[in-house]
Amino acid sequence: MSKKKKLILEWDNETNENYILGIVSSSSHLSFVHFLNKTDYFNLERDNEIELETNTDKTYFISFTNNDFESNNSYRLIKNKGTKGILSKEFKGLDYILIPGPENSEPILSVKELLFKQKLVQAIIEIEIQKLSDKTKKLLDI
Repeated sequence: MSKKKKLILEWDNETNENYILGIVSSSSHLSFVHFLNKTDYFNLERDNEIELETNTDKTYFISFTNNDFESNNSYRLIKNKGTKGILSKEFKGLDYILIPGPENSEPILSVKELLFKQKLVQAIIEIEIQKLSDKTKKLLDI
């Protein structure tokens, strides 16, 4: 376990990024992703759903990835509302979670500014990775 924690700390220090973004948008995931893809910054594609298993149920969350190998930027966009609830209590009130890849050349706070200018985005919240519970970090794979 300590090796995994050490890798996460190295990842944070290398990129100097300690945030993920919580996004509030009243639009559907299809409209939202289509709109983001029109910005010429994102090229989000549908990814495997995230599965959250509890003792009694399984909940699935829609996920998209953006891999821009030319500019070395990758993101994962997760819809916070799944088939049977939200991803985590820590994300209450948010519609989407945007997670930057570990080696992004573009700082996440610059991406925040780009997103905030979009008409489908009502609010963006910076979420410090260190303040997330271990369970949420593991679920998000960060």
